[in-house]
Amino acid sequence: MTDIITLRAELDAAHQEIARLRAALTSVRALEAMLNPPLHVIDPDADLTSREYETLELLTAGCSNDDIALAMFVSPSTVRTHVAHLFRKMHVHNRAAAAVVGIRLGLITTMDTTY
Repeated sequence: MTDIITLRAELDAAHQEIARLRAALTSVRALEAMLNPPLHVIDPDADLTSREYETLELLTAGCSNDDIALAMFVSPSTVRTHVAHLFRKMHVHNRAAAAVVGIRLGLITTMDTTY
């Protein structure tokens, strides 16, 4: 009887470990997808405007929307619009993914962080 109880406890522990590993694998896959997006993400018919390139450069440098607005002499609302257009055109959902795609595609060639 003790052997069965011991085996049952070991089996329960193994199931918990499997569940933990599956959750970790899901997280790793999500992070990998975000950091290594496919390079064909920009729609060739949806070229970025010069202001969107400028926004992407500042975004990649780590600037907030308010910082970008000050640097570009526009309102934060305009920056939000540029960022939304970038996300749509680049098929990304966050700033980090936009920066990674911009760098990998050569859209961002310098990393000037003096903004």
